[in-house]
Amino acid sequence: MNQFSQLITETITLLQPLSPELHVLPAEIAYISRAEQQGELSLKNQFLNVAGVGELRSATLSSAKIEIANFLFFPETDTQTPVYAAEFVCLSEKPIVAVIDAKCLLTGSEEQTVSGLLQQARKQINYLSPETEMSAWYLESRSGNDIFVRSPSMEQLTELMQLHLQIWQALMELFSKPQPCNPQQARLHTQKLQHYKNQHRLNYPGVPLLNRSFGEVWTENYLKNYLFG
Repeated sequence: MNQFSQLITETITLLQPLSPELHVLPAEIAYISRAEQQGELSLKNQFLNVAGVGELRSATLSSAKIEIANFLFFPETDTQTPVYAAEFVCLSEKPIVAVIDAKCLLTGSEEQTVSGLLQQARKQINYLSPETEMSAWYLESRSGNDIFVRSPSMEQLTELMQLHLQIWQALMELFSKPQPCNPQQARLHTQKLQHYKNQHRLNYPGVPLLNRSFGEVWTENYLKNYLFG
C-alpha cells in the first residue's frame, strides 16, 4: 500500500466512530480507468455519509506518474459544522502541492474552535507558501488559516499528510456534537455551501486531465453531480 492509499484508509478509519454509511455510487463514478501511453490512469471515489452531520468525499487519481488525493467534507446545512478540504499532489514522484483547510461558512459558536485548530497546526511548520503563489479564486475561497505548501519536499509532504490526519481527528469532536442552525441560518448556510462548491468545481485544477482521459461529458457530470454536487 503506497503513501496515498494509506492516507485514504486512515482518513476513513478516523470517521468510523461516527458510524458513517457508504454512499453507493454508480459503477462508472466509484471507479473508472483508462489506458494511457504511460500506463493505466484510474480514479477511485469513496463517499461516506454521517447522518445529521455531513458527507466525506474522497477521490484518488493515480497512474505510473500521477498521485492525487482529495478529501472534501460537506456539512448538512442545518448544522454549523465546517467544510473541510485537503489535497495532496505528486507528479513523477515529485510533490507538487499540499493544501489543508477547514472553514465555517456561518459565523457561530464553531468558528473560533475551527480557527484555533488550524492556527495551532500552522505553528508546527515553517514552510508555508506566500499568498503570491495562490490563485485568485483560492484566496477568495480559503479560510485564511489554511495550510498551503507549493513544491514541498517528500519529507514535508509526509509531515503534511500527518498534519491532515491530526486536524481531521480533532474535527471529529465537532462532528460528533453538531450545533444546530435555526431555519434562517440554514437557508443562508445552503446558499454559502453551494457557492463554495461552485468555486471549487469551476476552478478544479484536474479538469484538463479528466477531460482528456475520461471525456468532457463524463467529467462535467462527475464534478457537477458527484464530487461537488
